Amino acid sequence: MNGSEMERQAEVVEDALRTMPITPVPGTLRIRIMQRVRSSPRAPRFAFPWLEGALSLMLSTVATGMVYVMLGLPPVSLLRLEQSVRLFFLYPANRAFLSAAVPTMGLTAVCLLLTALLFRPRRRSAKVIHAR
Repeated sequence: MNGSEMERQAEVVEDALRTMPITPVPGTLRIRIMQRVRSSPRAPRFAFPWLEGALSLMLSTVATGMVYVMLGLPPVSLLRLEQSVRLFFLYPANRAFLSAAVPTMGLTAVCLLLTALLFRPRRRSAKVIHAR
């Protein structure tokens, strides 16, 4: 369909909408609508997700504590900490630990993802209201 054909059809629809007589709304329509509104189920009770609240509180506390510790350390201590971390990763005796730590972190990430999928809220299906 080209642009001129679509414009012609739009003009036909506009003309029909302008010339069409307006019919009054049936009197029983409002009554039926209000009956459906009254018969619809009430909203579910609010339930606080305690697990999510506890995890959020714990993570925010740990993150804030780490920031305060890092800001409160003198520069010499930060340099010693950095040196210790570098020596840990470069020391040959720790290679077995590091090679085991990487897959463990991957498995932990997979477990956290599966846990998040397991505990996510379920979607509710939309209820269809049938006219009587």
